[in-house]
Amino acid sequence: MQSTAYDWQIRTKGAGPDVLLLHAFPYDGRMWDGQADMLAASHRVLVPDMPGFGGAMAWPKSPHVDAWALDLLDALKQMGVTKAIVAGCSMGGYLAFALMRAAPEFVQGLALVDTRAVADTQDRRAARLADAERIVREGREFFIERTLRALDEEFSAYPAAHTLAEAMLADASGRGLSDALVVLASRPDSTPQLASITVPTVVIRGANDTIVVHDEAVGLAAAISGATFVELDGAGHIPTFERPDEVTAILFALSAQS
Repeated sequence: MQSTAYDWQIRTKGAGPDVLLLHAFPYDGRMWDGQADMLAASHRVLVPDMPGFGGAMAWPKSPHVDAWALDLLDALKQMGVTKAIVAGCSMGGYLAFALMRAAPEFVQGLALVDTRAVADTQDRRAARLADAERIVREGREFFIERTLRALDEEFSAYPAAHTLAEAMLADASGRGLSDALVVLASRPDSTPQLASITVPTVVIRGANDTIVVHDEAVGLAAAISGATFVELDGAGHIPTFERPDEVTAILFALSAQS
């Protein structure tokens, strides 16, 4: 019987050491399909859809990244997962930091993909919360339209990625989008954690990312002892779309160190 507060939708594939792949906002676990298929040849790959994404049910309580992390850890424990290599992209990176706050021994290796440790600025937080309130009040259409315009620019040279991103947006519920915006806005500053991270770590950045700039990503890697930094040419904020093979190779290399 499900004993956690939330019935997590977790795709699993393969057998071997566990790899947990955490998706970005506003997408779902399918953004990791290119990596999951390859990693599954030698690993058990676990890809959760965050609440309200990919057809997953909405979060039943007040949303917060630390609450998600605690409940996800319980769900994984029920599946026999007690440790894993964790890769998180953007919002998935925030969840990875939350997992480390809750159970640092769970994370055996860490890939931080186009994400940041710092909390939102006051202005950014206010903008996210305003969008969340508008979605609740008016529906999700305005947010989807705005995101699709950004996709048209970012993925103009990657039609397959554009199609997949559109499909994931179509499956994101209004409740999922508004809750995730609250999670993003309310996440704590993870900077104090960085010095305590001792597992093999890689920081990945798409060279065309307009959200996480080069110097910030380099600084994130420098703050984690022994971490490596990799920048992928031709990729933006979601390099699993544009440089799937390179991201997969980096995750294989991380697994070999972990």
